Amino acid sequence: MGNLHKSDLIRWCKEQEGTEEHPMGSNRTIYGEIVDRAGLFAGDKNGIAWCGTYCEAGVFENVYSDTNPDYDDNDRKWDTLFFLYQPNPSQNYACACKWFARYFRDAGAWHGKDDFEEGDIVFFGSEGEEYHQGIVIGRPDDRCGFYSSEGNHNNRVETVWHDIDENISGFGRPRYDDEVDESGHDDSKPEPQPEPTPAPEPTPEPVDDDHFRADYAGSWRVDAQNGLRLRESAGNGAIITVMPYKSEVIASGEYTTVNDMDWLFVSFYGVKGWCSREWLTGHKEV
Repeated sequence: MGNLHKSDLIRWCKEQEGTEEHPMGSNRTIYGEIVDRAGLFAGDKNGIAWCGTYCEAGVFENVYSDTNPDYDDNDRKWDTLFFLYQPNPSQNYACACKWFARYFRDAGAWHGKDDFEEGDIVFFGSEGEEYHQGIVIGRPDDRCGFYSSEGNHNNRVETVWHDIDENISGFGRPRYDDEVDESGHDDSKPEPQPEPTPAPEPTPEPVDDDHFRADYAGSWRVDAQNGLRLRESAGNGAIITVMPYKSEVIASGEYTTVNDMDWLFVSFYGVKGWCSREWLTGHKEV
């Protein structure tokens, strides 16, 4: 039996941000290729609406064994089905959201809005009529909402903020392994060796009294409904990612002005860059 840790799946989700179907409008993705190659369903599924295959592929890609030297993709396939409470491939209809959700409900692994966790798979719609899904990758302690990594959102993988009062059917929880044993030892999957060299982070412009405002420092919410671009430099710098509507960013207080518009140096899930102050709201000191 292999292992599955939620921290691995969440990290994988963040690495997928911005991955698009190709060609656009085709529903053909690397995630469809993964589940078809693995044989997780009867017949090929690359080319259908892919929010479900994104979640399925995420689990498959993060199942591993560090004790069995002969562990292969066939073992990984059966372990993926086990971790997701799904039947054998010839009877597996989890490529449809309502069936993906049903398997969790039938297994007693279904959770409501008051007890969901990071790593759960969220389903949108009414019970038995779920139409979309994603993987919860962040939530505040009060569970007023959450960030979800979603495939097939605007034809790509995107991190989306959802308020808890949206049309949510519920949350399915895979059979994750405990990540910390009784001794406190962290048993999550080790990072590949050697570790890749991280990409350099954007460098803030030199800070002086004219480029720092204490009232800009702290937490902000994105107020652009189509998302706010995070750029390598203020103005027309290269786009790093698009931060979803209502997502939280942390500003350092450093800013610059381009074309009469203030740009703040911010951090979004550890990714740093510049964004326009005009599309931020709800400032809080941190």
